[in-house]
Amino acid sequence: MNKTEKASSMMLQHRYRNAAPLDRFAAVAALMLLFAHGKSAQASDGAHLGDWSGSFSTSRTEQADADLDSGGELGLSRSAFALSARRQWSPRIGIGASFRYEYNGWDFSDPAAFGGIAPWQDIHRASLGFQLRAKLNDNWQLIAAPTLQYAGEDGAKSSDAMSYGAALAFSRNYGTDLSVGFGAAVLHDIDETKIRPYLAVSWQIDEHWRLGNPEAAGPAGLAGFEVGYRRNERWDFGAGFGFSEYRFRLDDRGPTAGGVGESRSLPLYGRISYRPNTLMRFDAYAGSSFNNRVRVEYGDGRGTVSEDYDAAPIAGIAVTFSR
Repeated sequence: MNKTEKASSMMLQHRYRNAAPLDRFAAVAALMLLFAHGKSAQASDGAHLGDWSGSFSTSRTEQADADLDSGGELGLSRSAFALSARRQWSPRIGIGASFRYEYNGWDFSDPAAFGGIAPWQDIHRASLGFQLRAKLNDNWQLIAAPTLQYAGEDGAKSSDAMSYGAALAFSRNYGTDLSVGFGAAVLHDIDETKIRPYLAVSWQIDEHWRLGNPEAAGPAGLAGFEVGYRRNERWDFGAGFGFSEYRFRLDDRGPTAGGVGESRSLPLYGRISYRPNTLMRFDAYAGSSFNNRVRVEYGDGRGTVSEDYDAAPIAGIAVTFSR
């Protein structure tokens, strides 16, 4: 992936949740793998028109138990996989698609703020997104990216857990080592609409050092910044931070029936990466999650309850295959 493509992909910070049973997830995954095979033609500028490239990643992250301010504890386990595919349609037009599924297993213990009862348990998040990249001139590129999302607890009504939106951004190359993208995303989220500005940076400072947005498979997702040091072709190190905030529909028949849950955190982490070959990458992460908060909007008129919790250690691993 070149620097412009990497910077443009960072615009998709709100790529979440399409909800459907796992067999539908598998069907979408199979289609995207099929899309990755196409015939190629040589463009006059050296680009391979018709070539498909893509990646598959899977990750696991554990957040240790932390004390809730009003009493009780919570912990979190997260598993995810993601697929992406890209094709250079013409010398100036590129297209892409991405799919991500994420399982969040929440473990509440005697949460006093919620009456001693866990406000939610297992949350499923998924998204299906598309991307259009248009080269405006030698330096500027336009990125348009609509997305369809789902986020809901087991037992939530699917139609109430859907959201959709789009991002529009411009990316500019400053020489061969620096690319900066800026734009905004509009997301019609669960029971509210959000407008968020975004900044994406990919700066190859020198042969070893880089500043930019983190990898999607890490604990921060794309919403953050990372300083990376590439020792050689196999070993890479990084440190960064991010911001995670998402909403989800709650079970229709649980203690918070028909309500909305929300999670917010600020993860800080260090990373070690190893590439055994050009197609595979292993990542290991460790750090802590700060500024943590969970929130419930009750669906029966009881109002809203927010609860902060202590900083919590996080650790995770990820494997990425790309071509």
